[in-house]
Amino acid sequence: PACDNGRVDYLEALKVIHFFAQDPAANVDLAPVDMSQQVSVGGHSGGGRVALQVAAVRDTPAYLQGTPSAEVLDRDDGALRKAAQRVGAAVALYADDMRDTISNPDVEGFTNSIKTTPVFVITSSDDFGLTNGAGWWDFTNVGTASKIFIDLRDKSMQGHMEPIEVGSDGPWVALFGQAMALGNMTAKRLLYGDCPECLRNARPHAMPKARNTGAGKVGILLCDGATAWPEEDASFCSATASV
Repeated sequence: PACDNGRVDYLEALKVIHFFAQDPAANVDLAPVDMSQQVSVGGHSGGGRVALQVAAVRDTPAYLQGTPSAEVLDRDDGALRKAAQRVGAAVALYADDMRDTISNPDVEGFTNSIKTTPVFVITSSDDFGLTNGAGWWDFTNVGTASKIFIDLRDKSMQGHMEPIEVGSDGPWVALFGQAMALGNMTAKRLLYGDCPECLRNARPHAMPKARNTGAGKVGILLCDGATAWPEEDASFCSATASV
């Protein structure tokens, strides 16, 4: 089946980046891209898995070694690996459980493989389609200084399909890409700042003991180098994942 039932979808994302890197003006009407800038990758469910895998390929060449994908990544002088180096931010919305070998062919290699790519993990206390806590495990797998976790208190009743049926997180996805990949400080302030329109105040997050909270209590965590909010949960910014 196409893309091995989704297990190698991330290769298709890398192929798109590589294509435009080779020819940025391929279709300026339908796809006006600026390949002088870093690229953001993001997606929902399986697309969230793709974003995390692309980040892992970018940061850890050993990830996927020993799988058929390694040959594809190394082909043409490592063209797809070079495409991964263009990524400046990754957003995983309600992403697949990366501990599942059906979705992730190299769970051991993936563990703690994201070291520098900024990552935004979004999940919901109303998402019963994925393993409870999967998003938090994905988040603790990210060792980069700039990362965000939020377990939304969703009232849309759309559950796992909220990003598709409602899409209320679209603006925050865009802001994360602008902040991390493009260096937009206004976008970063809206993500990390304390203002009425900033993420911590504008998007209701889950309360302790709600489904998908981190360590059973963390509904939101903003990590940015030496600073974190809430401060009492700062230690989780440097927590590491285990299978």
